[in-house]
Amino acid sequence: MNKYVLFSLIATCLLSSCATNTTDKGSDLHNSSCDSLQMSAEQMVNDTLWQLGSHCEFSLKDSASAYLYYKQSADMGNAIGYYMLGHALQHGIGVEENAQLSDEAYRKSVAMLNLLLDQNDEKGLLNFLGSAYYWGDGVPQDRTKAAQLYLRSAELGNPETQYKIATCYEQGIGVDQDINKAMYWYQESAKQGWPDAEKRLNQ
Repeated sequence: MNKYVLFSLIATCLLSSCATNTTDKGSDLHNSSCDSLQMSAEQMVNDTLWQLGSHCEFSLKDSASAYLYYKQSADMGNAIGYYMLGHALQHGIGVEENAQLSDEAYRKSVAMLNLLLDQNDEKGLLNFLGSAYYWGDGVPQDRTKAAQLYLRSAELGNPETQYKIATCYEQGIGVDQDINKAMYWYQESAKQGWPDAEKRLNQ
C-alpha cells in the first residue's frame, strides 16, 4: 500500500474514532485530548492530499487524479495545496490551463506560507516559498530572495533545497558564484539520497 494512502487511512480512522466518542459524555480531559488528536488527524489528511497529488503526477503520470488531490488540499486551506493547485492550473495538469486562477492560487499560497513561517521556520515551507520567488509564482520574481529561502531550508536539512542552493551557487543565481559552496551542498544533498545531487556529483 502506498504510504500516503496509509497515512490518510490512519488519519481518517482517528477522525472517525473521535467523532464516535464525542457522542458519549466523557471527561473534560478526554474531550480535550480528542480535540487535539482531531486537529492532528485533520492536518495529516490535509498534508497527505497534496503529496498524493504529487505522487500521481510525477510517479503514476495520472494528471487527472493529481489535480483532484491538489484541489482537495487547497479547498481544505493547505498552503502547499494551493501552490500545487496553481502549478496544475499553470501547466494544464488534469485541467485546462488558466493563468488567472493559477495566479490567484499562487498568491493565496504565498500569503499563507509567509504567515506560517512567522510561526514556524519549517524547511518544507521555505522550499515552496523559495520556489515561488524563484519562478515568480504569485509574487514578483526575486531570485536573490529565493536563494536566501533555499539556504535557510538547506541549513535545516532539506535535501531538495540543498540541491537547489548548490545549483544557485554553481551558476551564480541569486548569490555570488562559489563552486566550493556548490560542491558542499551537492554533497550534503547526496548524503541524503537526493538523486539529482548524486547525478551531478557523478558527472
